Amino acid sequence: MLAITGAEATPPLSILQLEMSVNTTDKQLRTNLSHAKSLALPELSIQSPHDRVLALVGSGPSLKESWEFIPPDCDVMALNGAYRFLEEKGRVSKYFAMLDARECNINFLEGYTNQTTKYLLASQCHPSVFSRLGICDVEVFHLSTPTSRFTFPDHDLYMGGGGTIGLTALGLAYVLGYRRVILYGYDSSFDGDASHVTPQAQNAGQNELDVWIEDRKYRTTPAMAQQVMDFFQFYDGLKQLAPGFVIDLVGKGLFYDYIVTNNHPTTRDKELAKYVEAYKHDDYGMTQERRDGLDELIGELSGESYLDVSTGRGEVLELAKKHGFSDVRGTETVDALCKGRVTKAILPDLPFLSHSFDCVSLIEVIEHLLPEDVTPALFELTRIAKKNILISAATTAHWYGGVNLHPSASPEEEWQALFTEVWGDKVRRVRDLGQSPCWRVDL
Repeated sequence: MLAITGAEATPPLSILQLEMSVNTTDKQLRTNLSHAKSLALPELSIQSPHDRVLALVGSGPSLKESWEFIPPDCDVMALNGAYRFLEEKGRVSKYFAMLDARECNINFLEGYTNQTTKYLLASQCHPSVFSRLGICDVEVFHLSTPTSRFTFPDHDLYMGGGGTIGLTALGLAYVLGYRRVILYGYDSSFDGDASHVTPQAQNAGQNELDVWIEDRKYRTTPAMAQQVMDFFQFYDGLKQLAPGFVIDLVGKGLFYDYIVTNNHPTTRDKELAKYVEAYKHDDYGMTQERRDGLDELIGELSGESYLDVSTGRGEVLELAKKHGFSDVRGTETVDALCKGRVTKAILPDLPFLSHSFDCVSLIEVIEHLLPEDVTPALFELTRIAKKNILISAATTAHWYGGVNLHPSASPEEEWQALFTEVWGDKVRRVRDLGQSPCWRVDL
């Protein structure tokens, strides 16, 4: 079991508006949405936080064993086929949730509807699903898709989850006021030939693929694999709304292994190791857009000596030479790149005397540092530079393979505030380098 924790925050009126995709035609989607609108059913709204615990129960194969571990005093939200499975085991769910727009998903409800469950349906669900529920307690939520927004404009609440009910249910839990959830049956992988705890004919014929976590192989589908890959980004957005949100995991499979493997706190050694691997690929380097922007910025500087910190393949060094700097040097953390005028060094400690370079640059590096190293790194640049500093900084996380490559990424206004705290009115924003803003410091 894994617990992920933080501290509480005041929720806004819009939650996790990740753009979503759907698996039906836009014509059918419009028909479904128009039907839901005509029903004028109650709509889900944000509720105040409370202390109840919610079990989010997916229909992965591991649910056959893990369902017995659902605490008896825990509220349950069953997703898709997990609802029928739990009903057959005698466990009545407080909530049922579904977002799929296809008519075939009515089979999730056959023979098992009751008056004690609240049915949370996306407004894009098929009309036959609403008809099957009859007089049951139904609430509608709207997904963050262009068609849903067009049909239901100007709403305060749109749900996003990358197209899967598994991630969307985390958002539903937040809206319902839960701040601790336990995930069951979120496998996102096969157990032998079984993709779900009970057969789901609507999933037959999907493309399958093999994926690995280290030396462990899993059979999955593109949709399930995408849910796994999207989890950290989605959870990062959820933590911004409610840092006190706690997620416990009970189960086995690709989803569980992936999260446990990749949720360990990063260290400086881990961050450095990422780039040893990255620079083994010839296509890992500076984009032409960034090079062109730096060409202009460096051309506006003057002096004899130039230091580019974490210079990578040395693109900035070439530009500094082009613009007349005679003493051009770099630092790098990757041994294979430390040659010629490039010295191995790791921020925030650089092996140079104070004020030893006219100009110093740190381009697309600061976001890769551990948060505790960011401010010391800025003071280190100030110590070394005599005249100017160029610094660019990423404003968004960059998730790849479950790992955030930008552990210190921050919104532009937060970078601006930090740089102003360190450099005062000596710093000014000069331009964008691709997607990242760049600042110039005149010392």
